[in-house]
Amino acid sequence: MFNRRRFLSSSILSTLGLSLSSFTSKAKVPLSEKKVNEEMLSTQQPFPIVISTWNHGLPANTVAWEIIKHGGTALDAVEMGVKVPEADPESMSVGLGGLPDRDGHVTLDACIMDYKGNCGAVSFLEHIKHPISVARKVMEETSH
Repeated sequence: MFNRRRFLSSSILSTLGLSLSSFTSKAKVPLSEKKVNEEMLSTQQPFPIVISTWNHGLPANTVAWEIIKHGGTALDAVEMGVKVPEADPESMSVGLGGLPDRDGHVTLDACIMDYKGNCGAVSFLEHIKHPISVARKVMEETSH
């Protein structure tokens, strides 16, 4: 069964793999037939790039890209992008619409990392609309 813990570890490993591959390979990645924002592809530069694992992340990409396009930081783009599926009651994978645990409670997790390697994470949150913002507070305002 694919649970949140496996998702988080897979996400971290995927991000690391993508980061390393951008330094070791200049090969172009073929695009899928999914909708892709033309503006994101109009540059020949390898960065910035906004990606999602699942279709419910595509609206998050749009929000994140707007923040980057207007000079926002990657950290702000990540936080604001993640807030989109977190607030979507139709998304049964994460956030308000997430499926309950075995005890019938919707508990949420989030983690975030900046370019310096500082990170914050939270788990088993209830009654919190945006766990990503709590994770960012943990990263920026605690010694953990």
